[in-house]
Amino acid sequence: MAQLRSHCTPPASPFASAPASPPASPLASPPASPLASPLASPLASPLASSLASPSISPPTSLSTVLNSPVQQHQRNSPNQSLSASQRHQLAHPQIPATVQYQPTITGPTVQLLDPTKPYQIGDAIKIGGRMLQSDKSSMKYWVEDDITITETKNGRHILNVAGYSYFLKNHGKNFTTWECEHRRNRQCLSIVIRSSDSNIKYCFRIYFIQGEHNHEPAPDSVEMRRFKQRIRERCTNELSSPRTIYEDELKKGKYSSEMLAVLPTFCNMQAQLYRIRQEHLPTSPIDPNFILHPGFASTDQGERFLLYDSNNFQAPYTSAPTTVGRLIIYASDLQLNILSKSKRIGSDGTFETAAQISHQNYIIMGEFEEKHPVPLVFSLCEHTSYETYKLIIQVLKIATGNLKLDWKPIYWMSDYEGGLTKAIKKELPNTLLVGCAFHYNQAIYRNIQNKGLQEAYQNIEIVRQILRQLMALAFIPSDQIKILYDDVIRPQLSNVPTRPASLRNNLRSFFKYYESFWLTKMDKFCVFDQTTRTNNGLEGYNNKMNTQLSAHPHLYRLVIWFEKEELLVQQLVMKVISDVPVHKRKQRPITILINDSLQSLWTSYKAETLTATALLLESSKWIAKKV
Repeated sequence: MAQLRSHCTPPASPFASAPASPPASPLASPPASPLASPLASPLASPLASSLASPSISPPTSLSTVLNSPVQQHQRNSPNQSLSASQRHQLAHPQIPATVQYQPTITGPTVQLLDPTKPYQIGDAIKIGGRMLQSDKSSMKYWVEDDITITETKNGRHILNVAGYSYFLKNHGKNFTTWECEHRRNRQCLSIVIRSSDSNIKYCFRIYFIQGEHNHEPAPDSVEMRRFKQRIRERCTNELSSPRTIYEDELKKGKYSSEMLAVLPTFCNMQAQLYRIRQEHLPTSPIDPNFILHPGFASTDQGERFLLYDSNNFQAPYTSAPTTVGRLIIYASDLQLNILSKSKRIGSDGTFETAAQISHQNYIIMGEFEEKHPVPLVFSLCEHTSYETYKLIIQVLKIATGNLKLDWKPIYWMSDYEGGLTKAIKKELPNTLLVGCAFHYNQAIYRNIQNKGLQEAYQNIEIVRQILRQLMALAFIPSDQIKILYDDVIRPQLSNVPTRPASLRNNLRSFFKYYESFWLTKMDKFCVFDQTTRTNNGLEGYNNKMNTQLSAHPHLYRLVIWFEKEELLVQQLVMKVISDVPVHKRKQRPITILINDSLQSLWTSYKAETLTATALLLESSKWIAKKV
């Protein structure tokens, strides 16, 4: 398109009506004919008048011959001082004053169909092999290869012409003003003014260009903007994963090695592309029997991510019972591989971030190389029941078996939900179900409040001592819990003050609750000699979800969030394999102190240098310990 606005050599130009005459300029004084009226407004401005060429005889009719169909740069007269662009030209004589940008090996050229006669407005012209009809009110061309408007990630428009880029400066009633992108940092004074035409892309009415660039064109930068623009537009209109779109555009471009070196990587654009995709999602379904959009069944790299959908399943998976309702499970092959190697499994449900069509998100976490906790399974559950948890475990057993993997976790830590406990015993009989010490203490404290003992717990030392010893039973070997409860804790009830009279009654009521609920499941809350005693990692993960997602989010926004988390698992695995340091959450000093102290007590007990009673009394000192 540079040819459309560059100087034409008078002797050879097919556009010249009189080669001996000075070349006509669109910046010349407005002709009196109606033909030139569209150009009258911009040329009447002070900016245009200051750049006007020597006057020539105006045409007298619509058929009057024009000297050129293109917009030409204004030449400086010999007696003017050197401009910045001319000084740049003198310093770099190998660079022509008007650069002929070539987007291909041989850039598009402007040709008249009949070069034997002068050009008239309305004549057909040929540009780069395309047949075009000029506009009667201006020079209006459809040249997609040379002129484009792209957008920055913030939505700011950029006009790309002949290897140069211009930022939008301001809008007028009839015209848009653009300034060179290097106007400020390189003091480039080139300005393009064109009429506003926001409805037609790649269609411009360029009236004139003021000044000349004092720098070389940067076609690589222009192409990089076009590359990024195409990816952003596809992420807006398509449901393919952002990585798939990026790689597809990279392949279609067939870029040279030099161009590949300057193009942004997917990691550079990742955050922006995911944000764009989240802003242009299908309507979130509200009927549990909806059809899941196929665009949300693959990972970021185009591999399978959807593991099971109760409304669209295939053998060897089985249908879901009516008590399960809709169940959707996401887990990639990488996540299943880590799951099969995880000796310790943790799971927890979150209700606040569940989509409208589901009751809860149920997350299963494992450990990569036994020290990096990662999310491995995302389940969208319409109901929380024994049948739901049983089906989730069955699907995971089949899926790992299909990958020739053997899934037999040693420990499964969770809260004390009866349906899950029953399902694990049924499907994974050799897996030890371990409760969470945090949830155990939380449940006890909740009942302390319900039994009216909170004030006594805070103000009466013997009451606080008894209740903390009950909490510390979680740190005792399971075969000693009942013995210590009967021989050490319960006898202390006689030391409780008799007044107020309700105090002992409330304690007896609390003991009755503890005996009926907790002493029947001692193996579930016992965390003796366990390096991981809580599922705080899962609790923290739920907090992360609550922070990053709104309450009951858009279903597909939630699935995209799952995709992002799976991508983070990929990243962590690659870092560990490549011996790149991985960020780990720093533990508080009090947490480290409690862990070390309990481990020391357990070591002494196993060495038989500490009795069970002493272990209980010493462990209780670390309950609700503050710095």
